[in-house]
Amino acid sequence: MVEHATLAAARAAVVGNERLLVVVCCEDSREPDRRMLANWHDAAVRRRLDACSEWFVSDHFAESGEARRTLRLTWPPAAVARRGDREVGRLEGCCDAAAVLQWLDDVAAGRWCPLDAGERRRRDVDGTLRLSPMQRYDLAKQLAKAGRFDDAAEAYVQLWATMAIEEPATVGVRGSFMVGEMQALARHHEPARRRFGALRDACEAGLPGLVEDTRAALRARHDWVLLNRVLDDGARTLSWFDVARSDPAQAPAFACNDAELEDLLLANDRWADLGTLIGDPRQRLARDRTFELECRRVTAKHRTDPRSEREFARIEIVRRREQFAILYAAMLGARRADDAAWVRAEALRAEDSATMRRALGRHAARVRRSLRGA
Repeated sequence: MVEHATLAAARAAVVGNERLLVVVCCEDSREPDRRMLANWHDAAVRRRLDACSEWFVSDHFAESGEARRTLRLTWPPAAVARRGDREVGRLEGCCDAAAVLQWLDDVAAGRWCPLDAGERRRRDVDGTLRLSPMQRYDLAKQLAKAGRFDDAAEAYVQLWATMAIEEPATVGVRGSFMVGEMQALARHHEPARRRFGALRDACEAGLPGLVEDTRAALRARHDWVLLNRVLDDGARTLSWFDVARSDPAQAPAFACNDAELEDLLLANDRWADLGTLIGDPRQRLARDRTFELECRRVTAKHRTDPRSEREFARIEIVRRREQFAILYAAMLGARRADDAAWVRAEALRAEDSATMRRALGRHAARVRRSLRGA
């Protein structure tokens, strides 16, 4: 059994039989992927692959569209093992050659399942399983991918209660990626939706007993808003906004939830409210610029060749156009003509192009339509 030059050749070799197919996708322009790729080309790993499987390795993940579509791979590095039409193993993220060998042994012997992946390497000397919040998060994702939806829902419920407390640095993951994954699970599996709904309802029931503008109250309100997104219940969040916006004491709660509120107001073409919530467009642009520079700094180590640098620059330009267009429309919707003119001038100073002008005009048209319909 050998390494194949293409995915098609590897798949053809297992047609009509139960031989193991292992497909690995990495992206050679990224340092973590290069390290992972080196582990897959480790001599011991190659011998094990040759002994137990037909296999295919792609080091150009962006170009391996067939592998990604066929195997539901979302981001490198990742490996999938299949036997016939069944997925019998999945390994995502960077790990060392020893971990790859252990995974191959488990897959070949039929021992692999999401909850088993890597657990033996995470036990204390007394045999007690000790998983970090991020490890438990990885397991929750694996459970959902394996179709074990009730187990995944239980894992997410436990993570929701403990993740940010145990590891404060995960608060960003909890409020973004994990919320999106819980939302997808709730849409697909009604029992999971009920579990997450109970979380939201318990959070809501505790809000009246908290003193506004305290850290506990702000954290609870933010959780409530995020859980509304998990449940696709933005209407409930907007109802709270409509009642609370006349209360100056709610300003800190609005500030803690500005991204969620702005997305909801934008989706509902509530431009006047959006403009009021944003406030000073100069401060907003300064904040956006700071965020942009921080993203550039944090991702610098991944932009190791001209191709990745060009892609990052393209994403920056598209995002900046959208930011200017939304800010311009919000000022128009709030009937702040001077601020709108200033934003437009800044947008064209940053990029005086037909594309930028079309973006500004398209959003201005949305405002005009919403005002006519009001």
